Amino acid sequence: MLRNVVTAFAVLLLCIPASAGTLVWENAFADEADISGATVDAATTGDVQVDITTAVVSDQDNGGPGPDQSPFSTNPLYFKAEHATTGNHAGYGFLGFDNTADDPADYLEIRLGFSTPVGGLTFSLLDIDQRSQLGTRDFIDAVIVTYNDGPNVLSNPAFYSLGPNVQVGDEGLGEFEGVAHIADGEATFNGSTDSNIDFDFGTTNVSSVTIRYFTTDDAPANPSGQLMGISDLVWTVVPEPATASLLLAGVIGLAAARRRP
Repeated sequence: MLRNVVTAFAVLLLCIPASAGTLVWENAFADEADISGATVDAATTGDVQVDITTAVVSDQDNGGPGPDQSPFSTNPLYFKAEHATTGNHAGYGFLGFDNTADDPADYLEIRLGFSTPVGGLTFSLLDIDQRSQLGTRDFIDAVIVTYNDGPNVLSNPAFYSLGPNVQVGDEGLGEFEGVAHIADGEATFNGSTDSNIDFDFGTTNVSSVTIRYFTTDDAPANPSGQLMGISDLVWTVVPEPATASLLLAGVIGLAAARRRP
């Protein structure tokens, strides 16, 4: 009888499909919309809620009257949704700033928290590059990516794949940084994936992803704004252990009922 119960339970679990979810920025937000503190509900993603929290951290060691960090160009927002294209991906979460001090202690940070842990999570960071003008590096993009409010993805190389214009950085912070491949200009343009980082967490359950974006101190100056993007996110959600326990209890109950006279 026990063997029959276990077999029935296994068959029942196989009959419960994993749900699929996506965060498509242009579906969740209007173009140029502020995403700071936003919530994307389960009806929009397809299965789980995504909570977006952001932070702008900046000291004041550049000698000026205000913080070193300011928004990108004339744009008033550090974080927003974009319907345009960068890194050969249409529609993305935008992070942008202008840091006058080239200081890694100044950064933008965004956390994407899932209301239920997800598996099979995939996404890309777009346009992590470097700009050189006449052989002088004006800025170098850098990002640190952690998950589940702790581990750095660098601890598991299976989680990421670097484009040819991205490398592991030398700041000692567990960061990736952009690489310039031409003497004058940016390493990548909107139609290229060369400066993207692709992430695939496989079977690891992920409850949150945090991205910290800054400029390295290897560049001598930062005369203009820097930007990067976050592509659409795709994931699956498998039945939770509590759900599986309830199903097992139900199967056992049915089996017991059949044995009663």
